[in-house]
Amino acid sequence: MELLIIGGDMRCAHLARLMDRRGMDVRAIGLEKALVPLAICAGLDALEDAECALLTQPFMQKDGMVFAPLSEKRIKLETVWQRLPRETKLLLIGAKGMPEDFERKAQVVDILADEAFAQRNARPTAEGAIHAAMSELDSTLSGNACLVIGYGRIGRVLARMLKGLGARVTVAARREESRAQAEADGHNAVDMGGMECMLAAQKVIFSTPPQLVMSEKQLSLVDKSALVIDLASPPYGVDLEAAAQLDVKAWRESALPGRYSPATASEILMRTVQCAMENEGRNY
Repeated sequence: MELLIIGGDMRCAHLARLMDRRGMDVRAIGLEKALVPLAICAGLDALEDAECALLTQPFMQKDGMVFAPLSEKRIKLETVWQRLPRETKLLLIGAKGMPEDFERKAQVVDILADEAFAQRNARPTAEGAIHAAMSELDSTLSGNACLVIGYGRIGRVLARMLKGLGARVTVAARREESRAQAEADGHNAVDMGGMECMLAAQKVIFSTPPQLVMSEKQLSLVDKSALVIDLASPPYGVDLEAAAQLDVKAWRESALPGRYSPATASEILMRTVQCAMENEGRNY
């Protein structure tokens, strides 16, 4: 089965080159600026006979265009939907916000639903988050207080890495089981109410849950010299508008593996893409 990659970042460009080097059937639309081999570059006509297509998150921009920063042309998501055959297997890295028309027309597979992919993807995400923090800090992470909100896949890896760097790590989690696990892993752990009492002492705050956990109320308690980094997927975890009004340095680090370590991210992605392409079932 041939894979058609539609847009995406450097992770997708590395994936296209990697599959091509390994003799796999792959074509790509919207990766021209990444110097993908001409032999696999394709135009929009390739949509009409696509067997399997890959779109990365965020696959649609606010203006209705496909996320394609490496493309020389803008690609309408509506065009993709209209020209893909009904039997196409559509792989999405995150299906939140997917138009209902996609689900009705194509066999949609959400790669993020694969636990192995999510686990492997947590490491480059955590490394990228630490890199982002270190790039903005005027001091080392070692010896400083760092708060990790959420103790899922990314939160666990991130807390472990921060501890390894010598940071004083606190984990804030809603579930008692998550707090117990964090304590067993050697971290201080608090519930969401207890988190508010500790915000003023934190040098870096990493938010991982895909729900609002740092609203105006919480952000007003953050020290003005601290950093707040939102690692969550939509609908995100930090109110950036409130942060700006409060003069708190906060920002969103989306799709970190594709930006921070695209080569590693492409290797992780290829494993899961191959399995999804071979799997005949609807859900993956």
